[in-house]
Amino acid sequence: MALPLSGAEIEPATVQYGPGHADAARFRVTAPEPGPHRIRFKFIHHDTGIALQQVETDLEVADAAATRAWTRRWLPLPGRS
Repeated sequence: MALPLSGAEIEPATVQYGPGHADAARFRVTAPEPGPHRIRFKFIHHDTGIALQQVETDLEVADAAATRAWTRRWLPLPGRS
C-alpha cells in the first residue's frame, strides 16, 4: 500500500505482491509541483491484515520544463547513507 504525504497522487494505491510474483510492485507518482514528495509504503500480510513493515521515502520530482525528458534521479538525503 502506498500513501502520499504531500500533494502527489499514486496509482495504484495498493498492489498485491508475494513470492509467486516475478515482477516488482510498481507505482506511478504524479506530483502537482516539482520538489520533494514524501511517500509512505506499508507492507501488509494479505491473509491476516497485520502490518509487517512501514517505510517512508522522499522522492525528488524535477520540473518537467527543466529536463528534456522524465528521467529517474536518485539523490541521497542529507545525513543518511
